[in-house]
Amino acid sequence: MRMPILTFIFGVDIHNIIESITTTVKSLPTYVIFIFFIFGAGMRSQSFYWMGKLAYYIINRPSSPVQYTAAAKLHNKLQKKAHDKETQKTIEQLQTKGLILIPLSFITIGLQSLVQLSAGIINLAWWKYTLIAIPGWILWASIYTFASLAIIKMPATTLALAIIIGLGVYIFRTHHKRKEHE
Repeated sequence: MRMPILTFIFGVDIHNIIESITTTVKSLPTYVIFIFFIFGAGMRSQSFYWMGKLAYYIINRPSSPVQYTAAAKLHNKLQKKAHDKETQKTIEQLQTKGLILIPLSFITIGLQSLVQLSAGIINLAWWKYTLIAIPGWILWASIYTFASLAIIKMPATTLALAIIIGLGVYIFRTHHKRKEHE
């Protein structure tokens, strides 16, 4: 009997696991999935905020006298990242365009983490950050709840076609971005 490739690689029948997850998610009420995604968005944004807050304190402390320790290397690396062009641009946008960027960042891909990190780096108060981020959590959870339910209820052929088209668009865009940078 021939063993499916994913079962061979992972040592478990991935198809059965995916099928059981799909069945479980289908049986859950929508509000449970929604709350799960709110919790996920909150945990992710809070972790990036606190990483930024830690970076703020590391960056703003005096340099370590021993420049070859792991802490000194981390300090130097964080100072470089904090003064990085992208980080500085995001910090300036947070300071000039206001805190509306925090909830709006939840509808972006890639910028979200940088905005949450920058909120910590500019030493925004935790309570203020959290209150501002909650609408973003709800927005993100809404998008992912209804998108995931739509995907789960979608026929397999339609889902496969959507994945193929998505990969095609991704490959096309990355190919053209590389040509622009050359």
